[in-house]
Amino acid sequence: MKPLLIFGLRGTLIERLYTSRIPNGMPTPDLTVGITKVWLRPHLLSTLRALQEHCNLAVWSSTTGRNTNPLVNAVFNFHSINPSLSTNDTKAPDSAETPSRFRKRGGKTSSGGKTGDAPAGLEQPLKFEFIWSREHTSIDEFRRRNSVVNIDAHATVKDLSRVFQQFPEIAQPSNTIIIDDTPSKCKLQADNYIWLDTCEELAIQDEHGMKLLQSFIMEKILPAKDVRGLLPVRISTARTDPKI
Repeated sequence: MKPLLIFGLRGTLIERLYTSRIPNGMPTPDLTVGITKVWLRPHLLSTLRALQEHCNLAVWSSTTGRNTNPLVNAVFNFHSINPSLSTNDTKAPDSAETPSRFRKRGGKTSSGGKTGDAPAGLEQPLKFEFIWSREHTSIDEFRRRNSVVNIDAHATVKDLSRVFQQFPEIAQPSNTIIIDDTPSKCKLQADNYIWLDTCEELAIQDEHGMKLLQSFIMEKILPAKDVRGLLPVRISTARTDPKI
């Protein structure tokens, strides 16, 4: 059975900010989705394409389906590739409902030339086995009751047992990995967790995270019979720690 890699979205694969909250020093955004600016993690699409050759891929966001679907649709051109596939709760919006614009890091639109990480639709299509959102998570009661920052008030937990139950043909404890920038979200199955350092705000400029992740998956995970013998692991911008 192939490894199943389940990725978080914001902070793991992309950054999304309202214009009024963009910090000084941010690079030119890659996308405009609705009233937000979106940045893709460097080497995101090329890494996912490489991993797709050997693994099944999925997305599990902590944002609502209403926000998740337009992002996935815009970043991966997903609606045109799998028009019938969406979260279980919300139909993915048509492109007319999801105003977006893919841009190079230099500010020019991608339609005028080739970039190092072009939209997925221009090269090998990316296929996600499922796209889940906040509606599929549980409430993190501890973080919410003891919140010290605003984000704690909306803290969630991703319980992989739900994945095992719904997708037994591709998801078992021995082959499933959740990749996220927030450890508390994955605390129920820590032995299936890769902590990928966040790409929020200025950290979006990190050039190493996705390539380090790709190397770890290819060199360590693919030969393994049970991923739980290798995890949890932290992938940082500077190194890969054997164990958290």
